[in-house]
Amino acid sequence: IAKIETFVQERAEVQRGIADHTDAAVSAALFDNNAECACSLVEDAFHGSSDATHAVLHLHRGGAPALERFDEACPGIRAKLMAALYGADVWRACFCRATDLRSFEYHHYTPGGSVADNQHRDDGSCLTISCLLQAASCGGELHTFHSDAWRCHDDLKAGDAVVFLSDKRHNVSCVEAGERHSIVMEVWENEANEWNRHK
Repeated sequence: IAKIETFVQERAEVQRGIADHTDAAVSAALFDNNAECACSLVEDAFHGSSDATHAVLHLHRGGAPALERFDEACPGIRAKLMAALYGADVWRACFCRATDLRSFEYHHYTPGGSVADNQHRDDGSCLTISCLLQAASCGGELHTFHSDAWRCHDDLKAGDAVVFLSDKRHNVSCVEAGERHSIVMEVWENEANEWNRHK
């Protein structure tokens, strides 16, 4: 487990920066300004949720230009996440391997939203980091599977992150009240991805 002590100083500042520097789809998804329409532009936008209680926006879609816009809006955040991910690689999953960004995702959960599949894995990736931006009022906890048992990461605060092997099972419990916001990054042994997770 890796902790990021300060991910954002004030969430409002980050949101204003994103609104100023990124395209309308990202802005809309972050601020709920027609989020459903915005996310419909992104393949795999909803994880089997017909009512959009769990929306996913791929911040890496479009490659380097899209990532540069994010970096301008949120200086140092992506680099900090990447450093935390590699720094926590006690499994040496990326040792002597040419890895690059597979996925950089913004997740927004509303009541009823979850990643409920107990078999969910980030197959094809090496390492995953999940950083909490805002916890739900009730529910929405990250769970990871280690040593034949599930661990509930219910002690995470805004800015905290968990790093785990991508092929390990993990999920997010159902949000019962409030909203959950997070950013998830994966690296894989391949060239940088410019589409969704599967291309």
